[in-house]
Amino acid sequence: MPKAGILIEKWVFLLPNHGQHPITLSWKMVVKHAGNIFWGDDVLIFDDTNQWCLYYWHEEELFFGKINTFDPEMGYQEMGELNEKEKKYPGFKNPYK
Repeated sequence: MPKAGILIEKWVFLLPNHGQHPITLSWKMVVKHAGNIFWGDDVLIFDDTNQWCLYYWHEEELFFGKINTFDPEMGYQEMGELNEKEKKYPGFKNPYK
């Protein structure tokens, strides 16, 4: 079973604050040099998928965010099941209607 998370060899983009140039480095390098990266200024790190980002705020706080991916097919399937229950059980109330 594959492990969840960010692969250590994954390449990421680091955007420092104050108009400095962006940097491309591996996630392993971020972990290894975290003390030098996250020390006094705002930093944003993300990968090429744009599915997540790590933000270091200069007040020594880290924020991690990821996109909440929505699969509409699952929603269609759920609505179909609720519609079938409605047909089968006349007293059933569909919560989405």
